[in-house]
Amino acid sequence: MPGQMRWLRLCAQPRRVTAAQVAAIVPHLPATVEKIGVFVDAALEEIVSTVQACGLTGVQLHFDAEPELPARLHERLGPELRILRVIHFNEQSAARHAAQLAEHSQNPHVDAVLVDSRTASAVGGTGVTFDWAAARTTLFQNAEAQEVKTRLIAAGGLNPDNVPKPSPRCALGRGCSLWR
Repeated sequence: MPGQMRWLRLCAQPRRVTAAQVAAIVPHLPATVEKIGVFVDAALEEIVSTVQACGLTGVQLHFDAEPELPARLHERLGPELRILRVIHFNEQSAARHAAQLAEHSQNPHVDAVLVDSRTASAVGGTGVTFDWAAARTTLFQNAEAQEVKTRLIAAGGLNPDNVPKPSPRCALGRGCSLWR
């Protein structure tokens, strides 16, 4: 498919790998693979040093980081760094998630928003499914109606029964993503 790029999430919780392990893997990956580091509750300096040491091409901010963090990352690491913000969707907080999407989509330093689930003990990588019909209505359809320019990546317990229909602004987070 034209425009399709593969990506590899590195440093993901709970399947955490060390920076040294990532640095050993990255040189063996094809140039067409985005090397995305997943960061949970990480400080700016930790993210910067990990990206530099490992040769990452992007970061996934899997926490409620301050809105200025993506700009600060681009200042330190360059505008080519891919930056993904994460919304941990649940139906009870749908209005708050729609507001988060609006905020992230207005940030010129955010390349995409990954919609994921979480549990009480883990913020991602759980395989836990959430109400995709509610997410589709609240986030994905509203994003298209409002002509949100930021890419949306669907993740969080995806299976053949709940995979949303991809659109030009929505990609599936199963190891691939669509970028402009």
